[in-house]
Amino acid sequence: VYPSHMGEVIANGNNAEVHWNTDTSGTAFIEVQGLNDCGTGPIRQFITVRDYCTEIDEPGSPSLTIFPNPFRNRITISLPALKTGAAFTLSDLKGNRLLHEPLESNRQEVSLQQLPRGMYILKVINGEEVNYRKVVKK
Repeated sequence: VYPSHMGEVIANGNNAEVHWNTDTSGTAFIEVQGLNDCGTGPIRQFITVRDYCTEIDEPGSPSLTIFPNPFRNRITISLPALKTGAAFTLSDLKGNRLLHEPLESNRQEVSLQQLPRGMYILKVINGEEVNYRKVVKK
């Protein structure tokens, strides 16, 4: 990834993931060296990096607190009072639901150590209230 301060590439065999820094935006490029039966050669791809989730933290209940954020292995979901049907859902940025659990306490700790580094969307339902927060695993 160039410029290098924008993120890092984590490669595993034939697969690679780009982990953009949370404050990254602007133009960057990724250069890949291909090697297969057809030969070798660099491929350069220019992309524009945008944080599509920047407005998720703004709306919603100010009494909902998620910490720490960014997190390493676990987060705490804190609400002033637990209402009927309280639950949370964690999804990746493609919308795939990774975790869905009821909230059993108004201050619940959730282990997320199995997740790879990256950005996720946390949906918290508390009675009639539905809130979304962007959470980042370091």
